[in-house]
Amino acid sequence: MSFKASFSFIYGFLPVITIFSNKFIPKGFGGYNYGFINIIRPKYKDDKGLINHEIQHSKQFYRTFGLAPIFRSLGIFPFLKKFSDRKIFNYECEAYGKQLCFIDSESFNWALKLFSQFVVTKYGIVGYSIEEAKEEIFKHYERFKRKDG
Repeated sequence: MSFKASFSFIYGFLPVITIFSNKFIPKGFGGYNYGFINIIRPKYKDDKGLINHEIQHSKQFYRTFGLAPIFRSLGIFPFLKKFSDRKIFNYECEAYGKQLCFIDSESFNWALKLFSQFVVTKYGIVGYSIEEAKEEIFKHYERFKRKDG
């Protein structure tokens, strides 16, 4: 098995490993996050937006002391489904907001609409509209733009 990998730090000292491989990525996804390990399909190795989307999930992992994946999986319990869906919705909107920072102005509206559709259709969550996802993604995008200057 052949793959390439890169090693970086977030928050100045927390490790993130990005592996470029087609293994361990669900069908229909360009990348996938496993805590501090991100796997990106090789055809997207130059897609800074996608790479930063997955790195944002690594930041969520560290910010929640490793609990983010557990929050995501709580949806298997019917009484925690709404809580889990809210967390997934927030995590994905934040990550897509970061990804939008790397989209050129000509493609921005198209990408915002596409990412909003992804949030409400690809993650198994219920109770959110495309418009709600669009607003939430844009809110995070604006926060990143202000912060990154």
